[in-house]
Amino acid sequence: MEQVTVSSKMDRELYSKLKRYCEKENITASQLIKNLIENTVSNLVPINKSGMNRITYSNRADSFAWIIHFDDGETITVGEDLTPKFLENLSEEIESVLATRNSYLKKTNKESIPAPTNLKKMKGEK
Repeated sequence: MEQVTVSSKMDRELYSKLKRYCEKENITASQLIKNLIENTVSNLVPINKSGMNRITYSNRADSFAWIIHFDDGETITVGEDLTPKFLENLSEEIESVLATRNSYLKKTNKESIPAPTNLKKMKGEK
């Protein structure tokens, strides 16, 4: 695979912060920039694909991972090393906003679905 170089100009104060951070983390600026670019570009979640959310548990690390398995076979990791508290909070928030939506829709039956807002009157056979 061919390697290319990427560079960026920044003011001296930002460069000093970058340098201190890299020294503290014991990495080079190039390693940090490469990791940031890989993590940003590789982890973009497409908005025009369908798939299934999956949560996996690692008993060795006592943490969870949130993964999306897309219908086309692609898999992305949304989050790793998630704590139980994070998932509990996320679950509570999801339940809360769904309850708010159900209240707005006046949904009382768990199995009912909202009618599309742009559904036109349909005529049945006489």
